[in-house]
Amino acid sequence: MKGSDLLLVLMSGLGVLHGIFCVIYLLFSTKSRGFSSQKILAILVLFLSLRVGKSLWLYFADFIPLKVIFVGLTFMLTIGPLYVMYMDKLIHGNEWRTKESFHFIPFIMFFLFGISMEEAFLKALPTAGVLLFFIIFYGHYIGYIIFGLFRVKSSSSTAVKKEWLNLIGIALVCIWFVYVLNLFEEKVPYVIGPIVYSAVVYSTTLIAIKKSYLTSIAHQKYKSTPLGDPEISSLYQAILAYLTTHDAYTNPDLTLDKLSEAVHATPQKVSMVINHQSGKNFNQFINGFRVEQAKKLLKSSNHSHFTVAAIGMEAGFNSINTFNQAFKKETGITPSEFRKQQD
Repeated sequence: MKGSDLLLVLMSGLGVLHGIFCVIYLLFSTKSRGFSSQKILAILVLFLSLRVGKSLWLYFADFIPLKVIFVGLTFMLTIGPLYVMYMDKLIHGNEWRTKESFHFIPFIMFFLFGISMEEAFLKALPTAGVLLFFIIFYGHYIGYIIFGLFRVKSSSSTAVKKEWLNLIGIALVCIWFVYVLNLFEEKVPYVIGPIVYSAVVYSTTLIAIKKSYLTSIAHQKYKSTPLGDPEISSLYQAILAYLTTHDAYTNPDLTLDKLSEAVHATPQKVSMVINHQSGKNFNQFINGFRVEQAKKLLKSSNHSHFTVAAIGMEAGFNSINTFNQAFKKETGITPSEFRKQQD
């Protein structure tokens, strides 16, 4: 291997490796359960690293199956949705909702298409077909990023969160732009993509460390919402009254923002009060009410003809898996086992 090629391998390969280290850090430096904002960011960086790793492999390998190339391209369809999900989670504290899975349907469809198609079919694709795939993948990517950046700009979030989300968005736009230039491969070497990715991931990490974005965001949650004991108690009673009087917890679309609006307090204050008084986060707190409601329905003779899934939906859960997990966490047994115990 030439000295210049070895230098390219080091420059681009270290960037991919650094991305993987960032993934490990983001996954294990948070104690939050479920899809926390850091975990969503970790998944985003992982898929982006896999996509760039494929490009690096393609540049230096003598042969790569077309299936691998196509499947590698499909990872582009995860970047945009993950960025928007991360933005929503960071700004609004939204919990994972089943309907958000629909954003990943294009990725799943093209991924399955790629691994199931014969290489002869992929080789026979006309130029127009290849161009169509390119437009879909990269149009999908940039469309989500632009949408996310506009959402950040119009949000009422803190300056630190906006700066951080804008930094990530701009970094993703830079990576997108360089890969678009690969259309002109005769003038722009394909390996430029991995090299730019390395530069972006290193510079983004350095800026994040220098400005302590992640640390600031982690400590910012309650910093601006000091509350005395009387106000904590009063707000908590208002939250309980709203949830129990209106059975609001049975609404599967109930969010921290909606609850905060109902009790006339900021999401930060409501989140802090729930955590302080119950020792649970918002999602766990609401699911506790739903589990209690489900237990009543499972015991009720009037609901004996209801399926377990139907009871979970009536209690406010949006999927049977979420219902089973929350119920078992609260009671130690599944809803079906609980119902059998009532016989």
